[in-house]
Amino acid sequence: ASRRVPSASIPRNCSSDACAVPLSPPPELLTDCEAALAAAGGERVVGLLVVRLENLRPTVLRMGYAAGSAMREELGRRLVASMRARDQVVPLPEGGFAVLLPDLRNGAQVQLAAAKIARIAAEPARLEQALVPLQVRIGAATSATAAGSAEALLIAAARALERARRLGLPSALYAPEHVPADDRDLRIEAMLEDAVEQGEIQLVYQPKFAVADRSILGAEALARWRSGELG
Repeated sequence: ASRRVPSASIPRNCSSDACAVPLSPPPELLTDCEAALAAAGGERVVGLLVVRLENLRPTVLRMGYAAGSAMREELGRRLVASMRARDQVVPLPEGGFAVLLPDLRNGAQVQLAAAKIARIAAEPARLEQALVPLQVRIGAATSATAAGSAEALLIAAARALERARRLGLPSALYAPEHVPADDRDLRIEAMLEDAVEQGEIQLVYQPKFAVADRSILGAEALARWRSGELG
């Protein structure tokens, strides 16, 4: 049976950038995805969409967690109503949703599903007597191009989501030729997190002078990264 799970709450860390990319999928999502891949064999295609609610963080900061939860719950209801009976809508801990699309004829159906989600999210949601837009961004992947495992499919969808974010697109479909550049960017982001912990980031101040009398008007703060690997 299909599982459809619209979320009733948002994670408390959603006021930070932790909502950006799905890194901790529920175990049942991976289990169901593996089952779908096994059932598909080589004849059918499995699709996976990662849907990020782009304005969830600013809504939480502006209107509070209750409004953010209501916003996410409304998106969950719309996703459930728009998908097929066999599809699964699963909340992600980072604040978004995963949509598992089993038993597809081809990869084009995944792109159609992404376009449909963008349409159903276009209508604003009413939160606390205010109309708030549901700004979604979608990363899509299919077993045709991200074969192997449920983890590989989820990583591919997350990469597509990150690519869509960087390019300013509403959605992106994973393609193997995008991997080298994407991997480099993700690796640098991970290295930057370690650099902060290891004290490789140095704060320096650059003075600002008045041309007329050479007096100091202020200073500009700069963060310099001295990486042992990147220089």
